[in-house]
Amino acid sequence: MTKVNRRWMKHEIHSFIQNDDRAVCRAILALFNQQTVHEQNTESTCYHNKRGFTGADAGFFSSLAKQISRYNSSPIKKYKLPLSPKQIEIARPRLYKYATQLTKIANNEL
Repeated sequence: MTKVNRRWMKHEIHSFIQNDDRAVCRAILALFNQQTVHEQNTESTCYHNKRGFTGADAGFFSSLAKQISRYNSSPIKKYKLPLSPKQIEIARPRLYKYATQLTKIANNEL
């Protein structure tokens, strides 16, 4: 039996971000993982390679990504999100511009 690969569309990624707080967290981590190690460590954008965050978003989203990572590696997890409702509210609309890049990540094109 052959496995059929699922092809994600930009509007689906956009919808996930719009409707699912956990998708916001996953999107932030996926984009953070596209940053170079230097960019991750400095919470900035140094290379214009169309991967990861823009210079305007790098500090904010890198900080959130590190917060999410700390939460995910914590041995004590509660039934709550790693980000506050206010952080989600601020992050969500800023993530929409990354829908194309997130679609490529989801489709293993990056």
